[in-house]
Amino acid sequence: MKKCNIRSYAILLLLLCYSSITAFGAATFVFNPAQPTAGQTVTVQVTDTSPWAYVDVQATGPNTVNGTWGGVVDNGNGSWTWTWTFSGLQQGSYTVKFYSNNFSELRGQTSLTVAGNGNASFAFTPSQPTAGETVTVQVTDTSPWAYVDVQATGPNTVNGTWGGVVDNGNGSWTWTWTLSGLQQGNYTVGFYSDNFAQLRGQTSLSVSAGSGTTDDAWFQFNPPNPSPGQSVQVKVTSRTGFANINLDVNRNGTNVPATYNTYIPNDDYYDGATHTWVYDLPALQNGVHSITFTADNGSTTAGQTILPVQGRSMRSITPSYFGFNGHFWWTYNCGTVGDRIQRFIDEYQALGAKTIRIGIDWAAVEPSRGSRNYSYFDDILTRFNAAGITVIGLFYTAPAWATEDGSAWGLGKKLNRNEVNAMRATAQDMAQRYPFIHNWEFWNEPHFRSVMTEGEEFAFWFRNFSQAIKGVRSSDKISFGTIITPDSGPHTASFVKNVMSALEGYQPDAISLHPYYGSSVNTTQISQIHNLVPHVPLWITEYGWNNYSEENQTNNLENAITWMQSQSYIEFAIMHMLHDWDETNDTHCDFSDDGPGNERYGLVTLPFYQGQNYHRKQAWYKFRELALGLSACTVPANPTANSITSNSANISWSLVSGASEYQVAYKPSADVSGWLYKTVTSTNTSLTGLNASTEYVYLVRANCSGNWTGWTTNSYFTTLSGCTPPSGLGANSITTSSANVYWASMSGATQYQVAYKPSADVSGWLYKTVTSTSTNLTGLNSSTQYVFVVSAYCPSSGGWTGYSSNGFFTTSGNCHPPIGLGAAASSTYAYLSWTSVANATAYYVAYKPRDYGSWQYQTTGGTTAYVSGLTPLTPYVFVVATYCPSNGWTGYSSNYTFYTSGSLLQSTPDTQARTQTTQPEPPTNDIMEMQKITMDIYPNPVEEGQWVGMTIHMTAEENVEVTLLDHTGRRIEQLMNKKLKRGINNVKFTLHSVKSGMYLVQVVQGAQQETLKLMVK
Repeated sequence: MKKCNIRSYAILLLLLCYSSITAFGAATFVFNPAQPTAGQTVTVQVTDTSPWAYVDVQATGPNTVNGTWGGVVDNGNGSWTWTWTFSGLQQGSYTVKFYSNNFSELRGQTSLTVAGNGNASFAFTPSQPTAGETVTVQVTDTSPWAYVDVQATGPNTVNGTWGGVVDNGNGSWTWTWTLSGLQQGNYTVGFYSDNFAQLRGQTSLSVSAGSGTTDDAWFQFNPPNPSPGQSVQVKVTSRTGFANINLDVNRNGTNVPATYNTYIPNDDYYDGATHTWVYDLPALQNGVHSITFTADNGSTTAGQTILPVQGRSMRSITPSYFGFNGHFWWTYNCGTVGDRIQRFIDEYQALGAKTIRIGIDWAAVEPSRGSRNYSYFDDILTRFNAAGITVIGLFYTAPAWATEDGSAWGLGKKLNRNEVNAMRATAQDMAQRYPFIHNWEFWNEPHFRSVMTEGEEFAFWFRNFSQAIKGVRSSDKISFGTIITPDSGPHTASFVKNVMSALEGYQPDAISLHPYYGSSVNTTQISQIHNLVPHVPLWITEYGWNNYSEENQTNNLENAITWMQSQSYIEFAIMHMLHDWDETNDTHCDFSDDGPGNERYGLVTLPFYQGQNYHRKQAWYKFRELALGLSACTVPANPTANSITSNSANISWSLVSGASEYQVAYKPSADVSGWLYKTVTSTNTSLTGLNASTEYVYLVRANCSGNWTGWTTNSYFTTLSGCTPPSGLGANSITTSSANVYWASMSGATQYQVAYKPSADVSGWLYKTVTSTSTNLTGLNSSTQYVFVVSAYCPSSGGWTGYSSNGFFTTSGNCHPPIGLGAAASSTYAYLSWTSVANATAYYVAYKPRDYGSWQYQTTGGTTAYVSGLTPLTPYVFVVATYCPSNGWTGYSSNYTFYTSGSLLQSTPDTQARTQTTQPEPPTNDIMEMQKITMDIYPNPVEEGQWVGMTIHMTAEENVEVTLLDHTGRRIEQLMNKKLKRGINNVKFTLHSVKSGMYLVQVVQGAQQETLKLMVK
């Protein structure tokens, strides 16, 4: 909104009515492509004959898109060409506008039509949803697009959850998604292919308020689409000033605390005033949050909505390195295993085993579509769970009806994508049937001699399985499996990369590895996979060795477990397997088979599996010692944190008799992985390099005679607030070439660094380091806006902070009389104009008939003046002086002569009048002290009959007259004429019987007047 200043006893603000009339110039536009389709990137080139500064382009239509700057070229013929690109245009008509001066001046505009893409049709169930309902959307098109998605944009942005695709057999395909978390309002639903790169079709969807809502409140979330672990600010706005309010937040039956932040009264001066209440929500977990805004102590429900929080499960896992693979999914066709289950449970408990991985065979559960039989798995899974052993459920193999060729599952087989919904239904049925399983693995070694080697194929099935499980319990963790053998490492890394790429940002909760490597685990390639996806935890769901001596097995087992325990990103380690087994005969059901062959070595001999007398190997006892912490010394006691600063803390604990060394593990408590370790021989150590204002978790263990104890339970400390970037930036004592900048003092800071440059420059920062909280910047350019930032140095908090937020100041200009004088005259009045002067706050206009008469004067804050009462057919002259606060009044400009039109209906002035002085009196500072009026008109254009609000700030009690004139200066209506008191005065009036067209609003206060243009439509 542009402001015009006139000087008098009052500061006048017209809040509704005014904006400047903008010239469109001669700008031309070229688009490439000239006829774009939705989703295409469009290059726009704008050519004009003036080198405008701070230029931008903007397209407004179905959505608003700002251009991305591409550069400018001087064409050498008095014209310049600017280039931008538009991304994200939707189907429909756009107005493309070319602006200068940071969007304040419109220099040209044109239109652009964006065509649709494809022949997509949409069907919604329900067709008229309410807020919070899950909506099924089916999209049908005649091309088999790849990497398809749907997205609804409106009150919030919701991505569709994939449901499957069907080949209709008639040259068309139908894709299905569900939309969850829609809020009340209108949405644009887009159908995309190629990972959102191409918009193939779009439509609209209206979501009404849910039942039970009063539709009297609306919600804003920041961020609008939070991920697990993020805090959220909620703004609730209503036209009713409710009392005794509350925000209730519920996630899956659990209340989430909402902390009241502040109240924003908004602008109560306008009709239909609104009120806004602000709440803060803590770090949210994965799931759908129901939000209800109530008033009157809960008796009135003012509004309801939902907030979905989606992402990788943040459920904390206590790492377990002592688990086994169960042989049970291979023996489902051998009949019940009876007491063998109890033998395994007893042996696991004796060993201290915490975890078992059991395959839940899809082919065995559902041999016919929709007909499921869990009797075998019910017995096994429930008994292990009752024994306190954590079950990892492995979903593996497929029934014949779910394969592409309809035959039994085997190596080289491919799943039929048309059966993806059947797979999802079975996965959800399993999750509901076994609520105690919270850790799932999808497929066993999918890229090993399998068609799922292709990352995109496996990603499709994994994502659908993961979404199905999380649809039952969003906190469950889902891992995808792979294998590492001595010659498969590069293949494994490639497979993981391909899958992660094909998942398109959908994050697995873990990746499972089988690091077989002769007599050890493949630590090198495990580390390589971790470095490839450092943000994803790893599960070692199979490891083990072939036949070798018990002594070597014991040493290798201890080394493997100790190494895996030291890797904070490994959450599970599961041995394959408890007992020996004959891989050569591979009979599984022949429990008496004990023939020679390439035997996998477990911790007990094969007769254990056969229900006969068996031998526990040396490694059995080592496993038990490690699992139960049966080392020669005890776990350290009394871990304590003290001497805490912003970046360090001292950790101490009680002496352990016989301990030769201790190890401390620590990390930020909010991090999923990333443990750091420090080994010392004393009972205390200092942790350094910590983050300020961060909660840390730490544990301690002791080493006695080469054996580590278990870890202490979690202990916590929080570092102090560190040195923060300075605030309170400001500038004063500004001249044409210098400025003093200042900021608030920071506790602990010994130095400050100021970086500054002209704000229009892309680079070229200058730096100045000082010990005080202010400094004088010199050698600056006049009439230039500068940006500056400040950093603080705090020795006790780790050194330099980041830079502060931006501060700005503008140097003074060399005040001079205006140039570029001009006039547009009628017979009795004229509009006078001139070019603005930097830092000028007022102009003094003197005008008279060129050949006779006395000078008349007018003061204005803008670069135009309206003068009336002129004589027709007469030459007039006018001059202008400039006022700058730092310089005072300048002299007058050069004379400018203009001529009135019309017919002369009065006598020629007498000779005495022609001899009046030809030099106007110079302006004085008394003029500035008297005249202080600032006037705004908004909106402009204004609707017929709309009321106009005015806020008038009077420095003394005085009369103010506001008159509406037509474009010729003829009086139409007096809007106001009354004496206003000193201080703030609020008035308003309505434009009665005013038709569309151009008008003038004239404000008169004493000897002052100001006239502005007003468009009525």
